[in-house]
Amino acid sequence: MPSQAKVGPADITTQLKRLSAPQRLALGKAIATLQDAPEDWNLDPALLPTAQNEAISELKETVDKLKDDVSALLDRLDDLRGELDTAHEQILELEQNQITHSAPKSRAKRVRMNDAAPHPSNSDAANDTAPRLAKKRKTALDDTEKEIRERLLHGWTHTESKRTLASTISNLIGFDKHENDGKMPGRGKHEPEAEEGTPAFMLPDWAKTWREDENYQIVDKTIKLVQSMHKPNSPLVPEGKEAWVSYNNLSDILHSHWGQMKKQFDTENDSKKKQQQHKWALEGRLTERRNTGAELVAAEKGITDIDQFVADTLHESWMPEERAWDDEPDLEKNTAWWEEMSQSDDLSRVQKKDHTSAWELKRPAWMSRPYFQFLSSLVRRKELAELETPSSRRGKKSAPTPRIDLGNVSNLLPNPHFPPFEFMIDPAWKQSEMSKHPTFKFLKKLPASITAEVAAELQELNGPWVHPDCYDEINEDESSE
Repeated sequence: MPSQAKVGPADITTQLKRLSAPQRLALGKAIATLQDAPEDWNLDPALLPTAQNEAISELKETVDKLKDDVSALLDRLDDLRGELDTAHEQILELEQNQITHSAPKSRAKRVRMNDAAPHPSNSDAANDTAPRLAKKRKTALDDTEKEIRERLLHGWTHTESKRTLASTISNLIGFDKHENDGKMPGRGKHEPEAEEGTPAFMLPDWAKTWREDENYQIVDKTIKLVQSMHKPNSPLVPEGKEAWVSYNNLSDILHSHWGQMKKQFDTENDSKKKQQQHKWALEGRLTERRNTGAELVAAEKGITDIDQFVADTLHESWMPEERAWDDEPDLEKNTAWWEEMSQSDDLSRVQKKDHTSAWELKRPAWMSRPYFQFLSSLVRRKELAELETPSSRRGKKSAPTPRIDLGNVSNLLPNPHFPPFEFMIDPAWKQSEMSKHPTFKFLKKLPASITAEVAAELQELNGPWVHPDCYDEINEDESSE
């Protein structure tokens, strides 16, 4: 086999001379973009006509200028993201204040000049020119960057953990997961006492954003302390990765940790939030019980499409209203309400002493009494099934929260986008009250899983779809009608 001739720069030059001017221009543009091409392979500008050579030079200058402009735009975009984060936090705080504070509006409190904390725009944050590496999504970080980010926040060894953002800010505010039951300190709550001869702890105000007043001072000091720990003989990051220890990058890493600390504080101290979360959890379990009860009764009655039956008979927009002690701020009204609740035989002596042990269940005014019985029966069937089935959980199974029917009705109306079916509606309300509610709608046509016979049975008081435990007492006058 003949040996292959080695091609060198001189041969390429010969070939280039045979190309037309446009071909040489196109090839020149391509080679000009190769930053790492060997110098002896670079295109000789003399080979190109003067006009094309000038065009390439102009093109390269334009590209360089565009690169600078894009870099500046990216930096500005990062700044705008930071400003947007701050604005978003302030909006959330305002919304929370509007929800949690029912007091009459007062004049807005203005910050006194000597109380105002330095704003980030006048500090190291504005002068930091390092690329915002920590702003990148975690999925966009390579393995080295992920390791650096984690080490700066938490550290990977006991020695490293003492020089991290999390450890530093915990020391500043006096947080110790092994002290005070691991409670997160804050202004006015779980305030730790510093040891004699040591500086007082800097307590955050969790009602404010992390860039406001004392909170910003805590963040600022945390970042600067961590920066001071990065030394040539004991670096926090590998050589060449110093941008990660810049003010803004440390701030970006600390921001997510601050949010976790605030969430812990809110959960530990906001009783209304804890009660609301508890109530949502209970309501979720009630929905699950109701759905399971519907599956049980559908199977018992021989319904072929059980899933469709559940969907046709149950919708959150149609459900009865639940009333808890915390739903009424008036103590006098609450006391009278609980006295009435305590008369129920469904509550034990222990439960009657605890006003949080039970809820009232109110029938929507638009809903017929028989259908309300049917819904109550579904929950009862699920409860009885649990009693009959051994629990796989260890220990004693917790009893469901009782729902007591005091005969009161709710004025809640279903969502117009999810109208109930006509057989669910109370005939008397439909005749006398429905016209007063123009947004109220209902469906005359029966759903797919409900026959005319089943619909008629669901309109019977103490009917065949109602569990005996949920029967109403009917006096002689009612039974004779």
